[in-house]
Amino acid sequence: MRLHTAGKHPLLNPIPYISQNPFRMPANKEAFIRYRIIDQCLRNKQRMYPTLAEIADECTHLLGKTFSESTIQKDIYAMRFDEGLGFEAPIEYSKLHKGYFYKDENYSISNIPLKEEDLMAIEFAAGILRQFRGTGMLGRFEDAIGKIMETVTFPGHSEKKISIRSFR
Repeated sequence: MRLHTAGKHPLLNPIPYISQNPFRMPANKEAFIRYRIIDQCLRNKQRMYPTLAEIADECTHLLGKTFSESTIQKDIYAMRFDEGLGFEAPIEYSKLHKGYFYKDENYSISNIPLKEEDLMAIEFAAGILRQFRGTGMLGRFEDAIGKIMETVTFPGHSEKKISIRSFR
């Protein structure tokens, strides 16, 4: 454990500074990146049925940090069952191929449809941002919101895409 205080020499500081890296990525953001890597591994048609070790190696390679098979197993569990994430990923293990796969070949965590409350939140935010239309500040967000509104699908709307016209 290192000692550190802002503006003082680390050895003269009585307050413990636990983090080894002050620029360390928050655990939840790091986990989300791992979920995306797992998603990519499971959708890779060149290397189907990846094992926990192969997925951990890919995470290690891309994030520059070692991850255990246990961490990947917990991530897969979260992707399948954590209601807060909302993925409900159809991940299965194949005993025959000794690896993981998506039961639905078209599934991806990037293709998650929005729920009705998500749509309402986006519409509310767009309404607030409309008040700043024409200002330089909104220009930075207008394109991003446009992309979101053009590409999301909403359950119960027959895969209908919502138009950005409602934002502008």
